[in-house]
Amino acid sequence: MPIALGSGDVDSSLFTNYSDLLSRTEMLFSSIQTGQLDPLFDVFPDEKVRNRALREVRKLLPKPGEGWRFGFQRDDHPEILLIPDNAVPLIDRELAQDTPENTVMTVTGELIRIDFDRRTVVLRHPVTHKEIECVYVDELEETMIENRRGMIQATGRFTLDDEGYPNKLTDVTQLEPVDLSPISLKIAHWNDREFRFRQPLTFNPSLDEESQQFYVVEDPVLTLLAYAQTREQLLQEISEQIVFMWDAYVGSSEDELAPDALRLRQKLIETVSENRNATSKV
Repeated sequence: MPIALGSGDVDSSLFTNYSDLLSRTEMLFSSIQTGQLDPLFDVFPDEKVRNRALREVRKLLPKPGEGWRFGFQRDDHPEILLIPDNAVPLIDRELAQDTPENTVMTVTGELIRIDFDRRTVVLRHPVTHKEIECVYVDELEETMIENRRGMIQATGRFTLDDEGYPNKLTDVTQLEPVDLSPISLKIAHWNDREFRFRQPLTFNPSLDEESQQFYVVEDPVLTLLAYAQTREQLLQEISEQIVFMWDAYVGSSEDELAPDALRLRQKLIETVSENRNATSKV
């Protein structure tokens, strides 16, 4: 539901500089939409403030399959629409930018203890049953309180034990509960391409049996099997596979395909169509 700032929904007297606040907010959303985050360094020179703003935007975005969208618009300004498929990976990359890529990981485990004084949480790894200490930033406390029971995912820098399993995470940038609710996919975005499903494609995620570190979905009809560490990454993987199959089967001549491939080609045509007029932005 739209919220109109300054029209009675929000008391503008709460802000010392209402116009400046709106300008900064618009720049924040615009930078994420275009994928050009350099302007944020002028809007938010302090790295902690900048990262806090990005985390808050990430929390506002709809989860995969929720079926609603997030946009921002000022009077007489064009609407800024954020597509989670693109915005979430962009934000995650920026939050982890100052960390070497090979030292960042996401760990799934049972949240068993929180120490607010030390700013740490302890997860129990589902395979090794070892306790993993995670050092978090202050703004993630609300997430932990809301999800103090059950499985949770933590993303941050890590150290490994002698067996190659994580035993400690520091600078945790993301904490969120494991979400196994159905994913209903109406549109798949990949780079600048958009595919629309004639009927929503529904997946029921599960965690992989061996490590319980990966979300897994399967569609036997489309011969699709996708897995990823986070729900957002899973949606990206599904979209990538749809595009790959479309190009490989629908994009090929029928004379070049075996009978099984022809059946899959027909099923894809019945299930999804490419919107060639789409101008997908981040």
